[in-house]
Amino acid sequence: MDIFYAEPAKYDPRLRLGDVFGGLLASYMVFEKNEKKTESYRAPEGICPLSEFMDVEQNEFCVKLSNQFLVLLTPCCNIKKDDGLLFSPLINVPNTISDHPNLKTNPLMINEQLPSEIAKHPHEWGALTEAQKESERRKGLRYSYEPYFIYDKDDNHLKKQYAINFSLTFSMRRKGFGTPPDSLLKYRLLQLSKKTRDRLSDKLSKYYTNITD
Repeated sequence: MDIFYAEPAKYDPRLRLGDVFGGLLASYMVFEKNEKKTESYRAPEGICPLSEFMDVEQNEFCVKLSNQFLVLLTPCCNIKKDDGLLFSPLINVPNTISDHPNLKTNPLMINEQLPSEIAKHPHEWGALTEAQKESERRKGLRYSYEPYFIYDKDDNHLKKQYAINFSLTFSMRRKGFGTPPDSLLKYRLLQLSKKTRDRLSDKLSKYYTNITD
């Protein structure tokens, strides 16, 4: 059985892609009507008025903060030199994955490329003609649920499996973290094993290099 996380005694002293952090705030810009009358930002006149493309009164948006587990998505080779560090919050595994008959017993399967008959829902696969099934098989292995990567539970911090969504990210300016940003190490809870980190890197790379139709 593959080891998902590295042993704490063998953690790399440097920050690495996929590291899990606690005690940091996730920030989200949300374009919505400010019902609670909390402090929000109003776009200056003439600067990207939201009313032109969204049904939001007074061009307001809120910045929401939440304290949750965060995953570092900046590539290892860029951590020391990028102006910002990219993070994604750990979220609940989507129902579309946890309810998938072929995946529900092991959602970690989506972290790797799969045959189409496994990746597709049985109803979707069953609706294909034999010619279509053969065409799918000839395409070989592929990723399913491409924006998602599943994080396994562990004994100390994550009591269940979580997911990250590559499209839900935010950055923190590296200024103040130090060079390298070693001050973040005290917030690191988990580090992926090399094999798991390679899988994350492969799927993340594939996600950002998808050819559009």
